[in-house]
Amino acid sequence: METTMGGQWYDGLIALPGCDKNMPGCIMAMGRLNRPGIMVYGGTIRAGKQPSSGESLDIVSAFQSYGQYVYEKITEEERKEIIQHSCPGQGACGGMYTANTMATAIEALGMSLPYSSSSPADSKEKKDECIAAGEAMRRLLE
Repeated sequence: METTMGGQWYDGLIALPGCDKNMPGCIMAMGRLNRPGIMVYGGTIRAGKQPSSGESLDIVSAFQSYGQYVYEKITEEERKEIIQHSCPGQGACGGMYTANTMATAIEALGMSLPYSSSSPADSKEKKDECIAAGEAMRRLLE
């Protein structure tokens, strides 16, 4: 990020990370650049739903289904159904795990816009946040 910013003479940075591994890299670069920077978290994934039972699913459901299958509490078909519907779309892990925790911490540090760490990746709020980040960057560059 720093090399691209310097080599291309960018005036500001809007970083769009989506996981706990790349968020620290984004904010470290933002801190070192001495240029305006805003991080827009890519967003969390929405919960899935198991068609046969209507039960809410998430990534942990997929992990737990393996143990249930090994101990013969569910069939292979039920396990496949859980896995296929646990992560139904785009976004980082859906629980308050490291990606969402990191996004919350970065928001608290003021390196992302207020109220931005909890919007799902595919929501209207996330799209609005991206537009707001552009407007904020324009104001920062004035």
